[in-house]
Amino acid sequence: MGKKLITINMVEQMFNDGIEKLYINDKVIVSPGARDYAHEKGIKVIYGKEKIEESDDLIARITEILENSYEITEEDIIKKITCSVVDIIQS
Repeated sequence: MGKKLITINMVEQMFNDGIEKLYINDKVIVSPGARDYAHEKGIKVIYGKEKIEESDDLIARITEILENSYEITEEDIIKKITCSVVDIIQS
């Protein structure tokens, strides 16, 4: 599987969704424009393993987005999605 490219449009959507941190691992490339835009909007770009220590915040934020932006309120579905997202991000 190839690397995922983070674009300005993706960072703009993160900003609009209230996301304050962008976690980057070795499977992700951030375009220079997206990195500049994140900095301009106050989104902290975090590289490497620092994200593992903040997984509780990540789970809370994913849950909040699912409930508020997508009106998903079933606990089983939220748990399944958050576990999948955290596994993907931390792998």
